[in-house]
Amino acid sequence: MAANTGGAAWASLFVVADVDKDGIVNQTEGFRFFARFHKEPAMLERVWGELVGDGVGLDKETFCEFMRRISITDVTPSATPRQFVAAVREGQVRFDQDSPSSIETAFNALSKGGDGGLAPRDAVIGCLAENLGIADRIVEEVCRMLNKVNTGFTLSGFKQALLLAKTKRKSSAVSSQTTVGSPRRGHSPGRASARPQSVDAEAGSAEEKAWAAAVSEGQRKQYMDQFALLDTDGDGRVSAADVKDVFLKSKLDSKVLNKIWNLADSDKTRKLNPEQYVNAAFIIAGVKSGRPVPSRLPLALQSSVSIAENSLQRLDEERALVLKSHRTIEDTNFQAENRLRKLRSSYSEASSELHREQKLLEIAKRETEMKRAEVDRQASDLEGLSEQREQLTELRNNQQKLIRELEVKSFADKKELRNLSANVAAIEDDIGANAQRIAELEEEASAKENRMNETRDACNGTEAMHQELNRQREETEARIQMMEEQTARDSAKIIETKQLIEDQKSFIESLSLSLIHI
Repeated sequence: MAANTGGAAWASLFVVADVDKDGIVNQTEGFRFFARFHKEPAMLERVWGELVGDGVGLDKETFCEFMRRISITDVTPSATPRQFVAAVREGQVRFDQDSPSSIETAFNALSKGGDGGLAPRDAVIGCLAENLGIADRIVEEVCRMLNKVNTGFTLSGFKQALLLAKTKRKSSAVSSQTTVGSPRRGHSPGRASARPQSVDAEAGSAEEKAWAAAVSEGQRKQYMDQFALLDTDGDGRVSAADVKDVFLKSKLDSKVLNKIWNLADSDKTRKLNPEQYVNAAFIIAGVKSGRPVPSRLPLALQSSVSIAENSLQRLDEERALVLKSHRTIEDTNFQAENRLRKLRSSYSEASSELHREQKLLEIAKRETEMKRAEVDRQASDLEGLSEQREQLTELRNNQQKLIRELEVKSFADKKELRNLSANVAAIEDDIGANAQRIAELEEEASAKENRMNETRDACNGTEAMHQELNRQREETEARIQMMEEQTARDSAKIIETKQLIEDQKSFIESLSLSLIHI
């Protein structure tokens, strides 16, 4: 029964596995294709040896038999007695999906049929399929995701499988999948309504029947001949420019033609191969006859290869969705555990903080008592301070009187300081005048020396004139020396005066500071 159910789908998968299209699936092609079903390599090699032996590969018939053998779970020796599996199939192990105790009771019942306290794989598949109302193949897919190929389930593994199976049941992709993996090994009337919708059911719709009626081999041959004429370069593909004139003859709107092109160009290469061109031509003819543009390529125009590839792609998408849901659940559990740890840590920290604040409150009470005693002491000291205040008031009056006397003396000192400053200015003016006079004498001496040089040149050899000039020069030098000595005396006097002024300033400043402090 299982072989008959999955045979058509397995035959369609044969053309996918046969990559070189020689009618034989060799070992390289086969094992690359079978890898997507996540079977153990040792089991695949054993079944291959049984069916192929010394042959070169699998033809279509042996390929279907190979798929049947790797799809059923009884290929390897099972730890589950057949009587126990049959009991599970009859619905004797039932449980409430939302009750942890009910789930554990069901697992205990299942684990009695296995070894080492493990629930057998076949029993788990049957139990979950019966209780969730889903096909066996869906639960088998969950087992493959959990790497439960030939091993039994622990309680945690059973709960994890239940969670994944429930998630997989909710997946919207389940309702549109064809039976590709393992066929159902059993069928229960209670689960008949839960079977996913198949390609055959889709093909039974009115729209699909209309498209199927419009496809004829004679018309297909005509479109193939038309493609051969359009394929001028002989590369087996035509571009939009090649078919533009032919498509426009249909009088359809350019947007409609563009949508039809996108439906036919399933591999998105922007070019059509012969089969894709024939599909586009059939859709154009159908739209011209009054049918709407289909939302997807009609099944009548899809090859068995396309159907199989689409089915495999959908299975891969479903598997990725379930794995993503599983990872999301694990992440959620991990985050919940982290939050619980953080809450426990926060509670511990809050308890420590409360204990610390209680200690601080006790310390604050003791400090309050000490401060109250300090206030009493300060009140007693305040009376003594009142007496001291009266004494300080009398002392302040005496100091104010002294300050007034010092202010009078300071005024007289400032007046004397202004007089000294005027004397210093007069002395500085005298020094300036003397300096100017010295400069004039130096110019006069320079002029005389020039005249002496002229006289020496005019009266060369006259000793008396020479002596006279020397005498005049000595007189001039003596006068200059006297002026320099007078200047030195004046400078010393200025320095003494400045020192006197500085002393007066220091005295006034110290007096001012004393007044300020007082």
